[in-house]
Amino acid sequence: MDWLRDQGIDSLAIPHNSNASNGQMFSLTDSSEKALAKKHSELRMRNEPLVEISQIKGTSETHPDLSPNDRWADFEISPFIIGTSRVGDVKGSYIREA
Repeated sequence: MDWLRDQGIDSLAIPHNSNASNGQMFSLTDSSEKALAKKHSELRMRNEPLVEISQIKGTSETHPDLSPNDRWADFEISPFIIGTSRVGDVKGSYIREA
């Protein structure tokens, strides 16, 4: 997307379904458990300034485990990783925590 912007073409990505990402959407570490580099965070901020909050596959705003004092935190929760019947990790999957 940086290349596109260098060509004068506005570009951005809007991540979807973080609630079904098994904690990967907003993880603070890479796949080898190393802390993400500042450069990676800057790239995501530049290219992903928005994130989808809700759709038919469930909300990605927050989860009751992350927001125990929010009486609406359990609204439209879908606990499964997309395409599976496996329950995904909550930490790293919800926008409010990110």
